[in-house]
Amino acid sequence: MEAAATVHDDLRTVSHGDDSNAVVRFYWHKVEEKHYMRLNFPGDNKSEWDQPVRPQDKIRFAKQWDLYEKQMSQFGDESLIEELEFLTPPQIEQLKMANVHTIKHLAGLTDTQMNNIGMGMREIVKKAQNWLYDEHHNMEIKRLEKMLGQKDDEISSLQAKLVENQETTQSLIARVEAMEADARTGSPQKAPKKKSVKKTKPTIGLD
Repeated sequence: MEAAATVHDDLRTVSHGDDSNAVVRFYWHKVEEKHYMRLNFPGDNKSEWDQPVRPQDKIRFAKQWDLYEKQMSQFGDESLIEELEFLTPPQIEQLKMANVHTIKHLAGLTDTQMNNIGMGMREIVKKAQNWLYDEHHNMEIKRLEKMLGQKDDEISSLQAKLVENQETTQSLIARVEAMEADARTGSPQKAPKKKSVKKTKPTIGLD
């Protein structure tokens, strides 16, 4: 069932349930020389708001505005429908015309939105949902593998420190044993060196 559209009196815009699935694109209007915002919703190719950017728009769509200022894709790190190998170029074009740009947009289409786009959408949406599930599953596996790798590194580091401590302990034990052995037997003392006496020849005086 499609979420009911709600008109915001303060913003003069419409939200379909919430803004999390909104297609927002900020751009520079060359004629008026100011920032503009184009707002659509996936599966709805009849409603579009195209207007100058207002302060509340920057707050309402803070993520997209931040990406726009950084000159980055305003879809952020979301996967685009072009990544789905089962979609044909005409299908991709058809979805974009219906304001469906990301796989998340596609997977979240309602029955009404699917009917608005055209036949065969139900199967495509199901495949997109499966793709997202597999992607999430793979990301979770990679996260766990990374955690295990970090644990392995920590264990290797601890093992190396343990070996180092054992070697240090064995060295200290050997030194203590040597000192105890010297104390029992007495350390040999070196004989003092004899002082050398320099011989001088007797002098004979002449009267």
